[in-house]
This record gives sequence, C-alpha cells and structure tokens, in this order.
Amino acid sequence: MGLFGKKKDKGNKPPNPAAPEPPPNWAAYFNSSDRYERFESAVRNFFKSQGVKVLITDGVILIPPEVSKNHPWGKEMGLTNLGQICAQADESKWPQLISDHFARLGRGHEEIKELEALDSDFDQIAPHLSVRLYEPGDVKKVLDAAVWREDIPGLATMLCLDMPDSIHTVTLERAKKWGPSGADLFDIAIANLERLIDAEPQKTEIDENISIWMMGGDSLYNASLLLLPERLEGVTGKHGGFISAPTRHLTLAIPFDDASALNAVAALIHFTVNFERDGPGSLSRRVWWHRGTERIELPYEITDKGIEVHPTPDFVKIMEELA
Repeated sequence: MGLFGKKKDKGNKPPNPAAPEPPPNWAAYFNSSDRYERFESAVRNFFKSQGVKVLITDGVILIPPEVSKNHPWGKEMGLTNLGQICAQADESKWPQLISDHFARLGRGHEEIKELEALDSDFDQIAPHLSVRLYEPGDVKKVLDAAVWREDIPGLATMLCLDMPDSIHTVTLERAKKWGPSGADLFDIAIANLERLIDAEPQKTEIDENISIWMMGGDSLYNASLLLLPERLEGVTGKHGGFISAPTRHLTLAIPFDDASALNAVAALIHFTVNFERDGPGSLSRRVWWHRGTERIELPYEITDKGIEVHPTPDFVKIMEELA
C-alpha cells in the first residue's frame, strides 16, 4: 500500500443496463440526460422571455453579435456554475435561480463602467482589490493580459476587483494606471481577504480513525484560505497538513501529526474529487502538503484499484527529514 492508504472508488462498477442515459460530460452532476434537458429548456425559456435567441453547445451559451450588443450579457457565457447550482436545487426553483443568475451577470457588466470611472483614483480602487485562485487551464484565454502569479503549485493567483454583483480580473493595462507595483497590489489584495472570507472550520468524522476539517461558507473567496497560513494554524498538525480547495466556497484539511494522517489522504482526495465534480464553483482536484508557507502538490490517479498517490521527490525528502 506504501505511504498512503487507498480508498476504493465506488464509481467503478459494471454498467447497469437499466440506468438512465447520462447527461453531457460537462454536466455529469445532473445524473441523467432527462434532468439536464429540462435544465437546458429552462435556460432557453429565460432567453425566449427576453426576446433573445441563443445557441447552447458544450456548456456555453452563444449570443449572436448583432443581438449581444443590445444586451448586457456579452457574446458568450459558461453554464457550469449555474448548472451546478440548479442540480442541487428543486426543479421548481430553477426559473428564479436562472433569472437571478443572468440578472447578476447583467449588473456585472454595468459595474465595469463604474470601475473604469475609478481608474484614476487608486484610493477608491484599493478596498476592492482581492485575489482568487484558478486552474490555469480554466482562464487560459485571459492569462496573458491579466495580473497573476503562482503562490500555490499548479494554481494561478489572479488579482481581481471585488464588486457587489461580480468579480473582475485585473488586466496589466489597468494596473499600470494605478501606480503601486504588482507585489504591492497583491499585498493589499491578500490583506483584504480577511473581511471577504467567511469560512469557519468544522470537523467532520469520516470513520473512527479519519477526520477532515471542512472550511466552507457562502464566500467565493474561501478557497483563498490556501494563501493565509495563519488562518490554517487551527487545522495544522506538528508536521503541517494536507489541504485542498475543491470549490471556491470550500477548503478541506487534514492535520499531519503522525503516520495515521497518511492513511487519511485517500479520503481527502475522495471528498475533493466529489466536491469539485458537483460544485457549485468548482475549482481544483489538486491536493497539497502544507507547512507554514510551504506547499508541495501530491499527484494522484484514480484507477480500478482505487486512489493511488504518487509522492514527488520533494515530498519524499520531507518525509525522510521528519523520519
């Protein structure tokens, strides 16, 4: 078994002929194609009520340019987050959830105009600065033009502007107008996280030998706890701990006091994968060992035999030092 325990993936079962037809891969959280199709129909009905014709393909809504210029949503919108929210709600609530979602998007476009008016006044901009973590592949279209850095191995720390109805990525062009250097901007943004994060640690007993700390809430910045070592001290052991951020609202952690924590890593991965799949606000399936400001990713794979962790040379060296 090696350093880490394994948790059998219960999803690896022979196909059930009576099982419902699955939804598209990007919307697996709907569990059946029928439920997904009702969701897509509800989205189409919303736009039909607005007099707008749309094309929905692979989890993306496309609005013709000649139509989008007269509407606040733009030309293209993803459906993943909205889909995850609806998948966890009663279908009777879908029309209101969908209406509220696109209303917020519309207000977000209006907020861009407010931000442009503030660009010359950094004192008013500074309280809005924040940072969010992203998988680079999810934001590859904007990385070249954005202000970002890598604080957590494998993730991009994006400088953002937090507004009442939306969060806007800071572009290099916009940041040049403000004066402070990139490092100073990140310092201000990370300091602002203290009032934006609402996560409170809750210990969840998985079985008699395994417990996981779940730090969740309503805030879209709760995953940014990974950037605040002092906020993780209560869920950190003698040798650090293991941590993940499967969604924007949730951080998971296991303290590392002794070898028993190594057996719990498979359980941490299991919950990380499930939360990231179902959302809402899916972020990352990565898992890291952490101690203070140190972060080392623990690569793994899910096979027919279960979850197999492949420690990196850096982590193996840490284990040898602790031994």
